Amino acid sequence: MKKFGISTPVHNTPPPDLNKYLENISSPEARAVGEALKAKIAESNARLSQALKQKPVDWEEYENTVSYPGLVSMLKERLSTLEVSKFSSPYQQELQAQFAEIIQEAEAVAKQAEDATKELKARLEDLEKNSSWEGLSVAEALERDPAIKREIEADIEKGNFWV
Repeated sequence: MKKFGISTPVHNTPPPDLNKYLENISSPEARAVGEALKAKIAESNARLSQALKQKPVDWEEYENTVSYPGLVSMLKERLSTLEVSKFSSPYQQELQAQFAEIIQEAEAVAKQAEDATKELKARLEDLEKNSSWEGLSVAEALERDPAIKREIEADIEKGNFWV
């Protein structure tokens, strides 16, 4: 239990890094929705932060303005002994475990996608490099593709000089 007025986090789950997700979104419409969500979250966090900045109660002011005798001193005493427990749910640990699994799975899939992207980019580079025949001599082309070289040599041995 915590004394009233002490702010404690409701959960220990770190907030998601929306920038990390937004940089992988290619659709302008989806990116706009993500940016709007990010702005709403920032606005909510700012409002929450402002609300959590509590001013101490000015008991003297209330003593002077409240006309009911003893009410302010009674409230002051009761408030000082009031204990409020931190919110907890029987499902909180289960949910955190499930979210941890989901996050771990998503990170593994992201890693696989990153590796696949690197492999595909390397294959694309190789294809682009090998698809250009411009400026290649016949010897270089035959060296690049030994199967064509064997086919041409077989045609020469058979006497097939014309296609």
